[in-house]
Amino acid sequence: MQPLVSIITVYYNRKEYINESIQSLLDQTYENIEILIVDDGSSDGTLNILNRFSDNRIRIISHENMGFVRSIKKAIDMSKGEYIAIHGSGDISHANRIERQLDFLVKNLDVGVVSNFAYQMTVDGNRKRLIKNNFVSQNYIEQLLDKSILIHGSAMFRKDIYYKAGGYREFFKFGQDRDLWLRMCEVTKPYVLPEILYTMYILPGSVSDDFDKRIMQLFFQSVSNQCVKQRRKSGNDIVYQYGFYAPFFRKRDKVLALKFARASIVELSRNNYVNAIKALEYSKNEKNTLIVTILLFILKIGETNNYIKNFVISIAKTLRRKRIY
Repeated sequence: MQPLVSIITVYYNRKEYINESIQSLLDQTYENIEILIVDDGSSDGTLNILNRFSDNRIRIISHENMGFVRSIKKAIDMSKGEYIAIHGSGDISHANRIERQLDFLVKNLDVGVVSNFAYQMTVDGNRKRLIKNNFVSQNYIEQLLDKSILIHGSAMFRKDIYYKAGGYREFFKFGQDRDLWLRMCEVTKPYVLPEILYTMYILPGSVSDDFDKRIMQLFFQSVSNQCVKQRRKSGNDIVYQYGFYAPFFRKRDKVLALKFARASIVELSRNNYVNAIKALEYSKNEKNTLIVTILLFILKIGETNNYIKNFVISIAKTLRRKRIY
């Protein structure tokens, strides 16, 4: 008998992006699926649109707003499949995504989580890029510490591995998938199928679209990285020990300082001058280097000097264009 795959997607106020996204799940070539759609307390009529689907493979879970992590944990606990496939709200799972991922997991019992190549694009289609991150060695954790390789919205994993790793942790408002993959890699192997099986959109209000959310995501990544190192030493980490108070025990992070500096360049290249200054201030708080202090000084002068402002923006755009940043 074919194994049951539980596909889980969580919606919060994205009614414009429902029909095509859910239809892509109904059109999967692998048929033994259940689709758990969570409406996390939407106020824009999302639930009304979801209720229009009559396919018996769909189960709609509706509750008051409780956040993404608690919602997805609830759905996994309610799921009946031995495999869990995540689907980002508004995204498109290509027709053979579930079939290809499941086939690989069935044939490779040492692998517990699998993702794939994907397109990332804006809703209007003006910007599109191919994401083909992959593991280059079996040092999976080290690579995940440096880069988010597995795409959350197109990941499939074994449910027993999910529970063995401890599941999603509610502390991680952002970067919850990365924290989960790092803990999964302590008990299983990950894999990225070198096939384009997914299209994800940069939607309004998403992490990719929101500066403050990207900054918070970088903070959470720093916490998850430190948690890995702590577990290696003691078997425990600050999130397990202190829960939501974990940030008070996080160490300053020179790698995070560099990521904030890079974020500043990105913001400058997008003409977001105020955000660029904020990012450099975050960088300085993590590691107060002379070059960051000088750059921050120059940017603040640029707030009242258009010549300097336009000059540093042009440099940032050049660095971004040549990928030197």
